[in-house]
Amino acid sequence: MINSIPTDRGVLDHDVLVDRDGRVYVAVGNMHPPNGVIAYLKYIPSSSPTIWERKGTWLKRVLRRYGVKSVSKVTKKLLGGIYDPVLGTSVPFIRWSEISEWLRPEEKLQRLIRKANDLLEIKAIDAALRISDSVGISLQNLGITGSLLLGAQNPRYSDLNLVVYGCKEALDIAYCEDLGLDPMPKEKYVERIHSQSITYGLPESILKGLNPPHKLRSISGTPVGFTFVSKESVRYGDIVYRSLGSVKAKLYVESGACRSLQYPSITNVTEVLNIEGLRNGYKIKAIISYEGLFNWTLFKGGCINVSGVALVRYPYQDYAILVGGKENPGYVIPC
Repeated sequence: MINSIPTDRGVLDHDVLVDRDGRVYVAVGNMHPPNGVIAYLKYIPSSSPTIWERKGTWLKRVLRRYGVKSVSKVTKKLLGGIYDPVLGTSVPFIRWSEISEWLRPEEKLQRLIRKANDLLEIKAIDAALRISDSVGISLQNLGITGSLLLGAQNPRYSDLNLVVYGCKEALDIAYCEDLGLDPMPKEKYVERIHSQSITYGLPESILKGLNPPHKLRSISGTPVGFTFVSKESVRYGDIVYRSLGSVKAKLYVESGACRSLQYPSITNVTEVLNIEGLRNGYKIKAIISYEGLFNWTLFKGGCINVSGVALVRYPYQDYAILVGGKENPGYVIPC
């Protein structure tokens, strides 16, 4: 167990946790039960060589693709998960008593700035400095996640995954036309679209319109991704969710909300045009998405077709549609 739990901030989305057996987890969102963290399992120790190594131990990636289907499969096979009474569904989970390390992206970037040990770490610093100069974001509001945060990167294979903290900072990235980075290499772009098509079951022609410009960047041939994270923890139990079953809807959502870019994405609904699966009179107030692929479409706003799970939210006693739930992964596609 870790010796102490830092109190200056709670566990935030994309923090990395390592258990006593060396298994590696990634935190999901900013709301967690008091006795542990909602987090999915990504790596486990391996007795055979792999492309990831940390502190003399090889790591095997068990989550080979993102998306709720892959996370659910790994959780069921290797983790178990728990039923969460607040979210009203089963979630991947690790208890504080099992955690030996809590790694935070913003701290890792500051350490790299003081000392870089390989080419990928140098690229990470270069990318952060370019973004800070081009967009005007303080380096204190940037972090690095993925294999670099873990210290298990392979400079030949690993991508760069930057974390951007804060609402204004997310909007600054989204609206900036020049991040100071290079376009993503064509072959990398083709690989990404093909992989997303397999993961989400959507045609490549549709997926090309769902990827935002800021996620199609690279530095010296290495793809650079962005994850937008709120600085604020969410108090566990403030909002309680209950599922009402699968729905499909055509509706209008607001545009330009930073919450649409963060995880989970939350976007206000302005008008419902049509809905299947709910009785008349159930007014949908928001779209909640745990699939980051759809965040850019929600951020742009306007008319969307959405499939997911209808939720009732207490104490508001209003309704939302969840995209990326285990019961129905769903989708968000522009009309």
